[in-house]
Amino acid sequence: LCAAEEVVGLGLAATTEVEVSRYVACDLTDAARVREVIDDVRPARVYHLACCPSSAPAERLQSVIVDGFRNLAAALERS
Repeated sequence: LCAAEEVVGLGLAATTEVEVSRYVACDLTDAARVREVIDDVRPARVYHLACCPSSAPAERLQSVIVDGFRNLAAALERS
């Protein structure tokens, strides 16, 4: 990424220690919240790095990785 670009991080936690320009608490499984954040941020590029611990139940993995990506893609498509 170019140093002049704003990097916005999304995550479940209220805050992050990851170095980003801006951080927004957002659960990717919450489609309405994802739309709200995408409408606000209006990203030029997206890098989807969502993950779950390998010990998470299969349903949670499905929800975060697959359904979360679908919510993100749908929000981006309408923005």
